[in-house]
Amino acid sequence: MATFGIALLAMAVFWEGGIKPIWRPAMMHGQVTGSPLQKINAFIDVVQTASQRLDVRQATEALASRMASGVGYFSHVLARVPAMIGYEQGRLTLRALTHVVQPRFLFPHKPNLGGDSWLVRQYAGIHVADEKQGTSVGLSYMAQFYIDFGVPGMFVPLFLYGLLIGLIYQSLRLAAPSPLFFQSTVMVIFLQHFMSYEGEIAKLLGGLIQTWLFFLLFLYVCAPWLHRHLLAHAAIPSTANAPA
Repeated sequence: MATFGIALLAMAVFWEGGIKPIWRPAMMHGQVTGSPLQKINAFIDVVQTASQRLDVRQATEALASRMASGVGYFSHVLARVPAMIGYEQGRLTLRALTHVVQPRFLFPHKPNLGGDSWLVRQYAGIHVADEKQGTSVGLSYMAQFYIDFGVPGMFVPLFLYGLLIGLIYQSLRLAAPSPLFFQSTVMVIFLQHFMSYEGEIAKLLGGLIQTWLFFLLFLYVCAPWLHRHLLAHAAIPSTANAPA
């Protein structure tokens, strides 16, 4: 496990400080073209170039800065709200709830949420890259709850959000035909969700509920049949082990 962690850290440093500064601009400016095989060859060339030019110290600092960006943005928000910008009194949370309860097939003119960089620019006061540069920099939902309600009001929606996650967890446990199905489903839903911690609450909440409903339907409709099929297949002795 320790070896795996070290290898994962090394790959993250190599990506953030070596590959990403070369590969992302090339993708953004349309320099990577051709067939999928040609793109793979181009990526291999970038990896080789990055391995020769990698500055480990600079790459480590870039990775640390990237991993701590959410905390850094939140600290800027704390300094600016409400000293320079007033609390939003629930506007961001209401925007998220409105977006979730209005499915697009019933509300085709529902506006797209777009990128999240405007939150960092407006409330943290940091001019980060946006969708015009081919990226989106998010502000954590904890910071958004603070912008809406301040302290201690932010802890109420945080508690309700955690309660929702707990209810989703429990519903999946009750619907799953076996612990294996339950664990697999929970890993897919919550790993993806918590990795997007810095995303906008409207997108996180909508994505969480949509994914939950999909897997809940799968567990009720398809998983029982699949579970019985797997058990029946496992119970059939193989030809090699069958008695002569």
